Amino acid sequence: MDSKQRSNRDSLGFEAIDPWKSEYLAVRRRNLPHLEVPGATYFVTFRCRPTSELPAQARHLVLAAILECDQKSIDLDAAVIMPDHVHLIFRLVEPYELSLVLQRIKAARRAR
Repeated sequence: MDSKQRSNRDSLGFEAIDPWKSEYLAVRRRNLPHLEVPGATYFVTFRCRPTSELPAQARHLVLAAILECDQKSIDLDAAVIMPDHVHLIFRLVEPYELSLVLQRIKAARRAR
C-alpha cells in the first residue's frame, strides 16, 4: 500500500473510494445512475410505497429480509425502516451484485 492509499484510510480502516475514478466502475442507468464498485460502502434509499405508509407488519418483513442478507450477501452497517422508505448502509460480499441484493430485499415488501 503506497502513502496515498494509506492517507485515504482513517483510523478505523475505512477507505475513501471515488467511484468515478475506479477502474472497476459499473454504471447502470434507470432514473438515476447506479454506481457499483467492489469494496465500496453503499448508502441506499428506496421508497416502499408511492402514496401511503407501509403497515408495521410489512416493515418487519423488510427488516427481516435485510437481516437475512447480512453476513451472506452484504456486510450491514445500518438499516432504518421508515413508514414509507428505507435507508441502508452496507458493503457487498463478493460475488454478489448490488442490483440482485436490492431485488431480494425489495421482494419482501411485495410479499406481504
